[in-house]
Amino acid sequence: MDTLTVSQLGSEKGKGLDFRVIAAFFAIYVIWGSTFLAIRTAVLLVPPWLCAGIRFFTAGVSLYAFSRLRASRHQHGQNGRASR
Repeated sequence: MDTLTVSQLGSEKGKGLDFRVIAAFFAIYVIWGSTFLAIRTAVLLVPPWLCAGIRFFTAGVSLYAFSRLRASRHQHGQNGRASR
C-alpha cells in the first residue's frame, strides 16, 4: 500500500488546482463570512436569546419542509409507515 506525504501531493506533473476545489473553498468562505456578519448584526439589534430562537425556529421549519418533501417522493401508498 503506497502512502503519499504532503510534499509528494504537489509534485504530480500536469496537475493544477481543480476549479471545483477553488469554488468549494470560496463557497465556504462566503457562507461562513455571511453567517458571522448576520449573527453579529442580529445580536446588536435583537436580544441574543431571541436571535438564537429565531435561528433555531427557521432551521427547524426548513428541515421539516425538506423532510416532508423528501418523504413524499420516497413513500408509496397511503400510510408511509406501512409502505416501508
